[in-house]
Amino acid sequence: MISVALGLAWARTACAQKTREAQQPGSSQAAGAQAAIQDPSAPLDVQAIAAQALATYPSARVAQQKLVEAQAKVAEAASARRLQPTFTASTSGNYGRVAEPSSIQTFGTAEGQVTLPVPNGGRAAASRAQAEAQLRAAQAGMARTRLDLFFRANDAYYGVLRARDAREIAATNLEQAERQMHDTQIRIDAGDLPPSEILKTQVPVAQARAALDRASIAVRVAEQTLNSLLSRDLAAPVVLRPAAELPALNLTREQAADEALRSSPDVVEAQAEFAAAQAAVNLTRRAHDPEWSLQAIYLTTGDISAYANLATLTLNVTLPLNDGGAGREQLKQSVAQREQARAALRQAQTEARLAAEAAFLDVEGDRANVAATRETLRIAEESVGKARQAYNAGLTTTRDVLDALHDLAQARSDANSAVYDLAVARARLDQAIGRPPAPDMPKGPSR
Repeated sequence: MISVALGLAWARTACAQKTREAQQPGSSQAAGAQAAIQDPSAPLDVQAIAAQALATYPSARVAQQKLVEAQAKVAEAASARRLQPTFTASTSGNYGRVAEPSSIQTFGTAEGQVTLPVPNGGRAAASRAQAEAQLRAAQAGMARTRLDLFFRANDAYYGVLRARDAREIAATNLEQAERQMHDTQIRIDAGDLPPSEILKTQVPVAQARAALDRASIAVRVAEQTLNSLLSRDLAAPVVLRPAAELPALNLTREQAADEALRSSPDVVEAQAEFAAAQAAVNLTRRAHDPEWSLQAIYLTTGDISAYANLATLTLNVTLPLNDGGAGREQLKQSVAQREQARAALRQAQTEARLAAEAAFLDVEGDRANVAATRETLRIAEESVGKARQAYNAGLTTTRDVLDALHDLAQARSDANSAVYDLAVARARLDQAIGRPPAPDMPKGPSR
């Protein structure tokens, strides 16, 4: 007998549309931030920097795509609980000889078959639980990326302000050193001081000029770092919004540690990974579940030796009898991975608590340092005033004034560094406990 068959298969799927829908969130936010980047002259604060970085920085895009992938996996797992019928159609032409009575027959046959697998509710639930846990892990990864970018935005923002303040202090120091050199030259010309005194003032002037050059370079580097975070031209102008006072920290060390255990992305991700590992164990235990399916077949043929029209309804069950021990070993692997995830969770909780307490103590220390350096600055300013008065009265030498000016320059630098160190420490604390950093920073000390 010669047979020619044509088959057609069709299956319903629900994942493609879900995946396309999952890719839509965030596109309008990215477009808005991208439009803001096109205007380099727009003034920036921490929130604007973080928002633009979140829309354009590569790590944020990677985290976003991982989130989209996890959402698609959840949709795929949910589809396993839905009916997924398969339709198969075939047609054939036949030619052959019939033995009794001897004759040659030519006939056609057409068959349609619908197969309906019965969803395994337990396996589908375990698969979905695993996918949802992986989605929570991806969301925690996105939250960590967002917090990291917030911290980097704070660090870059404060870095530019710190560098600009340092440049301003260096320019003031140069101005004061040149003023002292000028005053010394006047007194030398008047015969009040020997000519050698001018040498004592020229060295600080040269040092102040070199310091100003270094400070100017540091400003350019800080601005380039900020532009790099925003994924724009390194030479683009940087305009920053005025900074407000840093809000009070209404948080104790114990509260910071507790909040870190609840909200730290590392802890949340570890919890999600442990849940995913537990779901994987449940899924592995159902590897030998029976497979059920319903089949409906309709056949029509011109064969005189068979039924002309035949309808069949079949219930199929597949029972795995022996897999050679593979299922048992897979279960061992899943249990081992679950225990690893449990240990990783405990480790993440320990490290999150330690990081939160350390960050809180850094804030406390930097807050005390701000108060101390401001008091030191006040004393140094008074000391310079008194040194100038004594010098003008002929009671002290040039060296005394230069020493006082040096102490004042150091005090100004320390006071500004303390202010920015506190702001960065606050941002690091916010990062450690899992909440966005405060958008504003304290004002620098007056000069």
